[in-house]
Amino acid sequence: MNKKLIAKMAGLSLAVGVICLGALGGCTSDSGPASSSSGSSSPAVAAGPARSIEISTFSFQPDSLTVSAGTTVTWTNHDDIRHTVTSGTPDKPGTPLNGTLDGKGTTFSYKFDAAGEYPYFCDVHHGMTGKVIVTP
Repeated sequence: MNKKLIAKMAGLSLAVGVICLGALGGCTSDSGPASSSSGSSSPAVAAGPARSIEISTFSFQPDSLTVSAGTTVTWTNHDDIRHTVTSGTPDKPGTPLNGTLDGKGTTFSYKFDAAGEYPYFCDVHHGMTGKVIVTP
């Protein structure tokens, strides 16, 4: 199998595990909806001044995140290898995101002050892409 297929299979396994854990715990609380990451391409909507995106098995989770202006987003690398958070696309990198996460446990944070869509990718692994959508 090629590396891309293995990474997708691992990501799917992780998503299934997260869904199963969500089904087993936190579902009986009356304090509001439980949060979970399903690995789907549907945007996760942020409520609050800080949100996070996990990097695991060569993917950004969630791969699309919607936040309000003024929110700080932190990417955390859970892989043992280097990844980046680079604005734009592999053929057209841009600004403002330019973070390097050198290995497991490293982070990169950025505060999104302006509304808009911010696509990004990993400059080491071009198949890793994501987007932050900022609402006013």
